[in-house]
Amino acid sequence: MSSRFIMLKDDPVLEITEDYKCIILDKDRLPIALRFESVSYDDVYHSWAETRHMSIGRTNAKNILNALRLSQINQYKIAEAMHFATLTDCYWIKNPDENISWEDVSLFRSSINQDIAETALIGGAKIIEGKIRTPEPSVLGMSAKAWQIDSTGKLWLYKISKKELAASEILDILEIPHVPYIQANDEEIAEITTIERLNKINEAGEIIVKCPIITNEDTSIFTFEDYLSYCEGNGFANDYAYTSVIRDFGSDYYMMQIADFILSNDDRHIGNWGFFMDNSSGKILSLHPLFDHDHAFSTETAIPSQTVYNVETLEDAAKKAAKHVDIKAGIQRLIASPKPASLDDEAWSRVIKNSKILINSCV
Repeated sequence: MSSRFIMLKDDPVLEITEDYKCIILDKDRLPIALRFESVSYDDVYHSWAETRHMSIGRTNAKNILNALRLSQINQYKIAEAMHFATLTDCYWIKNPDENISWEDVSLFRSSINQDIAETALIGGAKIIEGKIRTPEPSVLGMSAKAWQIDSTGKLWLYKISKKELAASEILDILEIPHVPYIQANDEEIAEITTIERLNKINEAGEIIVKCPIITNEDTSIFTFEDYLSYCEGNGFANDYAYTSVIRDFGSDYYMMQIADFILSNDDRHIGNWGFFMDNSSGKILSLHPLFDHDHAFSTETAIPSQTVYNVETLEDAAKKAAKHVDIKAGIQRLIASPKPASLDDEAWSRVIKNSKILINSCV
């Protein structure tokens, strides 16, 4: 059996030999989670590769897998069917003796199958004939999502979530970097599903929103979880990942603490925030804007922060963060703003309460 390769577009960056040894070809452009001196087969397939497919527990996942005739038991097979390609970056795995290129596997260049898009967003049973190349099996997260391409060729992610729309409006007022969500119009929704199904969504008190893709073939994203793997693999101190983020990207990091407390977001785990990377050099560019607010507006109190090294609540972390950034004017604007239409009175009351708590901590 010939070697496999982890590819960055059409450039091999790591070779996996037939006896399962890994040979680093371009360390500076390896996936960050594999960027250390000695990479093993387990590192590749039981660490990095396992992050490159959707969860079986994701809403409508079984419907997607049934339509594509993919395994519901072997998650490796889900990623393998897409050559481990995703829309988060330009890495993929080239199997032995395959005469294919990035053009053949890139999800940035694939078309959208509307049957799969509807299945991913709404559910239902579909039968798909033939092999297709679609991003749906690689989309992470647990909520229902679907990709669409607009008339200019730009990719948009659609999901069912009033919370995303309200969170986006609040972060706009605060001027905290985030991926903007807007409500999809009827014409756009008609490309994915029927008016009857849309009416059922509306009757359930939900709406369909969309946001633009933030990656492309020049710029990737990777998670803080990946960065932790990099730091651990290179023997850095236990808190280095956090202190280095504060050192290099402190303003955006502190704004994230403030955003999560104001929004009562209990789901900013280590796989839910991260960095932009330049594909040509492999260099880290910045923190990417915040996204995924499905678990915002929690009614819980004393929510633990998942983005700090020490054990702290969202409130404690936000109060410390407010001493380092110029956010007071943004919070004052938010307190004076009308309630977002998609947010209920109780949730808005918590937003205002949390905002007022932070005022006294602001510089």
